[in-house]
Order: sequence, then structure tokens, then C-alpha cells
Amino acid sequence: MTDLSKLGKIALFGAAGAVGHALTPLLAARGEPYRVVGRDAARLHSFEGAEVAAADFLSGQGVDEAASGIDTIVYLAGAPYTNFEQHPVMTRNALAAAKRAGVSRFVHVAPVYSYGPAASIPVSESQPHRPATKKGRYRLAQEQLVLQANGDAMRTLIVCLPDFYGPNAENSVANYFITEAIAGKPATFIGPLNVEREFIYVPDAAEPLLRLATLDDVYGRYWNLGGVAPITGAEFVRLVFAELGKPERVRAVPKIALRALGLFNPLMREFVEMYYLYDSAFILDDSALRAKLGNVTKMPYAEGVRRTIASISSN
Repeated sequence: MTDLSKLGKIALFGAAGAVGHALTPLLAARGEPYRVVGRDAARLHSFEGAEVAAADFLSGQGVDEAASGIDTIVYLAGAPYTNFEQHPVMTRNALAAAKRAGVSRFVHVAPVYSYGPAASIPVSESQPHRPATKKGRYRLAQEQLVLQANGDAMRTLIVCLPDFYGPNAENSVANYFITEAIAGKPATFIGPLNVEREFIYVPDAAEPLLRLATLDDVYGRYWNLGGVAPITGAEFVRLVFAELGKPERVRAVPKIALRALGLFNPLMREFVEMYYLYDSAFILDDSALRAKLGNVTKMPYAEGVRRTIASISSN
């Protein structure tokens, strides 16, 4: 277990999501209080050994109180997929509260949206961030606020994750596919099946995030944390149905079909502009993080799929 003493008291801002659930077992194992923060406090009382604080990052209500007495914030808060313009506002409120509270470390967990299309594959942290979508631009604005806040009083960093799957990852496209497959429906896979993709089994993100945060020379920049390996859609589909012991019933959704579905489904409409992530073999290069941390354990897809199916089936 990594020595987390340098992080002091930790708060998870936006703890109710998949990464929050992955981090909390490690924090509970310390035997010291940590804080889970979210807009709906009722969703947070199941976290073992945690203090619960309600805060609305969009309005700013309760955020100062949530940051009070905290040394390290791990920022995980999400906005509705149809309202990404909220991200910079929420992050600005969180950073301001962190500064007022004297927080010393601010770790922001982000998707890959701000990179824009891959200039080369795999995508390293040195690629300029040139998003070509509104979602990417809002994410970049958010991340620029985080890096601009880095200084002597409070150090900040950003860790980028690819698509994820696993326990508590209800908003994941991979989990959505697995859930439909379990139910016996033709399972929806967004993107072509013959193109390589990347998924991280979300519990794999927990220890590297915390280990990275304990280091003093990693702040003020981006870090990538990728999945165990690239995998084609077809390979991922085969693993899911093999574990279920069912014949493959899959509906691969191309971009034109997403556009059509978007006429009736606002969420599907929002996926259209991000389709380049599904059909371009966008893969992260996380060699810098692995060189910094040494061994980084990642779950093989077959075992990750097995555990994800078990988790979804038990709920």
C-alpha cells in the first residue's frame, strides 16, 4: 500500500462516480478520515469511514465548507453530458474554495476530450491540446484553470483517462453495452467493430492516481493513464458474450445512425461530435507515468469483463 501521509486529509470532490468508488477502499484502508463531497449527500453515506459533505460546485454553495481542513482534493465532479458548459464554472468554484481553505494539492481527473483528434498514435502528453468539438473546448477551458492555479501555495496536476468500464461505471459506453448484453438485448456498441479502442478497468486507476499525487515533482502538467492494451470492438464483444455464454447479438452504431438517433434522443445527439474517439484508434501513451511510478498493475480485459458482469448482475 502506498504511503499516503504526504497527502494529509483527502477530499473527493464528486465522489459518487466510478473513480470515487474505486478510490475509497484505498482511503478507508488508511484508517484515517477522508471526506466525500457531492451535491446529493444521501448518495454518499455508504462510503466506509468517510465524512460526508454536501456541495453544489455549479452554484458554489457549500464548497468552502467542503474544502475546509483539507490538504488534498481529488476533483472528479461531472456535469450532465448535455451541459458541458458547466465544467469551467464548477472547476473555478472548486479551485477558489481550495485556495481559500489552504489546500496544498489539487488532482484533477479528466477524459481525453481536450486533446482533440490524435496527431499521432499513441497520444502522448506532449501533443498540443487543440479540441475540435465544443465538449473538448469546455474541457480544455476547465483544465487550463487547473494548471493556471499551480503555484507555491497549491500544486495542481491533471490525469487523463480513456473510456472506462467496471463497477459503478453506469455512464460508461462499455458498461452500457455489457448491461444490454446481460439483459439479452441486441447490445449497442458505439463505433466500428474493426477499430482498436482502449478501456481502463476503473479500479486500476485508483492506486496510480494516489501514488502520483504523493510525488512532489509531478505537478503543473498533464499525465496520461491508459488501459491495459488496445482492443478492437470485435474482441471486446467476443469477451463479453463468451463470459455470458450467449451467442453474440450486437448492434454496431455508425456515426450516421447516431445522427438519426439524435433526432429523438438528446444524449445520442451529444455522442456525434465525439465519434472521432470511436473510429480513429485514439490510444493514450502513458509511458511517462509508468516510468515515474514503476510497476502499474492493469487488469486483463477478460478478467475485467468477468468482474464487471458480476458487479452489474449483482445490482
